[in-house]
Amino acid sequence: MMRIFPKLLTITTLLVAALSFLRTANGAEDNEAQTIFVCRSPLLAFDFWSKTQDLRRQGVEVDRKILQQLCDGMHAGNSPQCLAVRFTSIKPVASGWGGALALANEGQRIWFHQPDSGGWVHPNYYIWLVNRPKSENR
Repeated sequence: MMRIFPKLLTITTLLVAALSFLRTANGAEDNEAQTIFVCRSPLLAFDFWSKTQDLRRQGVEVDRKILQQLCDGMHAGNSPQCLAVRFTSIKPVASGWGGALALANEGQRIWFHQPDSGGWVHPNYYIWLVNRPKSENR
């Protein structure tokens, strides 16, 4: 039990830090809908999260525009490895490597171009997303 506590403390610290880095703006879009950036695999989801955290540690205020640029840069040939997905009701439907989460929007799983590759996010990204105040810009 004592070995778990330092890990929980580290995860909690990361989550608090994450609250300060993801500021997404919605503009004229529907207030109920939000955007999330999902990756084709759990490993890519961890890579996406690591890149955003590295930028934040360098003093860059990571906003939706920067997240979109990071996502747009993730390709394998012509195949996108990251997608910006609009959602209204999102929930995890599977877990993968490192605790990455595959997501579904209103009961429909978020897929890439192949049925075996779902939309994955880092667990800290998902936790931040569902726990942020409703009044925060999306």
